[in-house]
Amino acid sequence: MIRPRRKSPFEGWSLAWIVLVTATALSGAALAQDEPERVGSDTCEGCHDEVVADFKGSVHWNTDPEGSCENCHGAGSSHAEEMDPSLIRLFVAETAAEERIAACASCHGRNESHADFSRSDHALGSVACNDCHRIHPAEEGKRPKTPPDLCYTCHADIQAQFSLNERHPVRQGGMNCMDCHDVHRATRRARLSGFKQELCLSCHGDYRGPWVFEHEASTVEGCLSCHTPHGSPNRHLLTYQRAGDVCLQCHPEQPFFHDLTESVPGDPPPNPRQFRATGYNDCTRCHSEIHGSNNDALFLN
Repeated sequence: MIRPRRKSPFEGWSLAWIVLVTATALSGAALAQDEPERVGSDTCEGCHDEVVADFKGSVHWNTDPEGSCENCHGAGSSHAEEMDPSLIRLFVAETAAEERIAACASCHGRNESHADFSRSDHALGSVACNDCHRIHPAEEGKRPKTPPDLCYTCHADIQAQFSLNERHPVRQGGMNCMDCHDVHRATRRARLSGFKQELCLSCHGDYRGPWVFEHEASTVEGCLSCHTPHGSPNRHLLTYQRAGDVCLQCHPEQPFFHDLTESVPGDPPPNPRQFRATGYNDCTRCHSEIHGSNNDALFLN
């Protein structure tokens, strides 16, 4: 007895696969024909002669004169034929910051100092490279302004702090925003705190230690637990006017002999004037080695 042949579930698929592969190949070929091609900087110069003349001699041009324009703006054959600005990458405010950043990162992302830029506060805030850097001018300095004036265009609140009576000497030209801030990297507060507060210590080395008796506010929280970095109306850039108020943020409990509520004859207890008049509200009058000490655990001199 001859058994009927069981039909394979895959029977007839060969023709379907042939049709699918053929259709994919044809569509890929059509897409390839639509892809713009590179036409060279000479073609760009035919219309954008002033821009190219300004661009020549710049670092970007000298790297690849023939392909400089298209290295950033993309292949330009469609743009050259149609004269349509939308067919080329434009570095304007309407172009998404992510797209502009990606164009620059295709080259500059290989640099370790710029590789992390997509995670930086600037990138996350939709600030693209060309918002700070000017690309076309042939001058060596590519920024339209230089820090701190460039930074002030966005950080006006910080500019105001540098006008306070206690401040870092940025306005006087003694230092620069980028002496402390790495604008191309992700923010890492660890650079300003704990044992990693090397940034502050690079200038204030006399507070480096190591100390036999460390101040935990410095080793754990860092300089910013007591000081404001840009400017302050308070002496020594303190977060509060009186040193005692700074200390009370971490040391609300005081020994009995620091009782500041004793009344003065004629005044009912407690006496606020006694608190403000006493030397006890100025902790560093006694605890003078407040950053660290090799002699006393209470930072007494």
